[in-house]
Amino acid sequence: PGIELDLRPQMYSGEVLDALRRGTLDMGIVGLPIPRGFETHTVREETLMVAVPARHHLSARDSVSPEDLATERFVMYPAEHGSVVRDATLSVCATAGFTPTVAHEAPDPYSLLAMVGAGVGIAVVVESTAHLSM
Repeated sequence: PGIELDLRPQMYSGEVLDALRRGTLDMGIVGLPIPRGFETHTVREETLMVAVPARHHLSARDSVSPEDLATERFVMYPAEHGSVVRDATLSVCATAGFTPTVAHEAPDPYSLLAMVGAGVGIAVVVESTAHLSM
């Protein structure tokens, strides 16, 4: 009682944190890590995985290493929105010794997967993305 739920369209973690700072949101679901000054409660832990087109040479493999992705073209979330998945992708690639070639940016998981399916590039996604149907 006394709680109003106002659902917003998908927002990136950076956008949610900005809205929390401004006081236009009271609570949000974001990817970790987040800066100091916010109270958090872990709802779910997710693993990163690579989305590739069905006929891609890596599609038959059970696992890939970051180094296997060095020559690939990537589809990523836009930098200006504060995507934790994008930041994690860049970090994993840097640790593996390369900067990813960004072929295109996509605003949401559906567009990202559609571009991957069309062969525009590969994408690093969270495991729950596997449950999306196109």
